[in-house]
Amino acid sequence: LCWVEAENRKHSIRAILAYLCPKTKEDADAADAAEARMNAVLGKIGK
Repeated sequence: LCWVEAENRKHSIRAILAYLCPKTKEDADAADAAEARMNAVLGKIGK
């Protein structure tokens, strides 16, 4: 796959992460931890 625009790549990465992450009962602490992990990954790739 080839991503032409950075914005499309960012949304695609978020969609892939959301699809691959295990589904859990909604929990604010778990959601905050997952968001922090996602932001760390995006930070490493320059987003």
